[in-house]
Amino acid sequence: MAKCQDYLTEFKQILQTAHPDLEINIRIEHGDFQETVARVAEEEKVDLVVVGARERDFLSRLLTTSLAESLTSSLNRPLLVVHPQQQAKLTTEENKYAF
Repeated sequence: MAKCQDYLTEFKQILQTAHPDLEINIRIEHGDFQETVARVAEEEKVDLVVVGARERDFLSRLLTTSLAESLTSSLNRPLLVVHPQQQAKLTTEENKYAF
């Protein structure tokens, strides 16, 4: 848990350096992904929910629903899904935060 907190704190500092007027809060939760994200979005009254997506092969996309896709039915907030970039295009600093 401490490693996660440290990672998010460092990432928050990078974002706030680039965007000083941006309000960024860190909140770590446990539980079912869909239920927890929907609940926290409501509690925090967020304007936008942003989640990352992983690359999946064709068969996986065909047979299963991604966690990000499952949120569309439970959220009453806008959802932005960020898809992975090719690793080769990332700088060293950006690559550090690539999922």
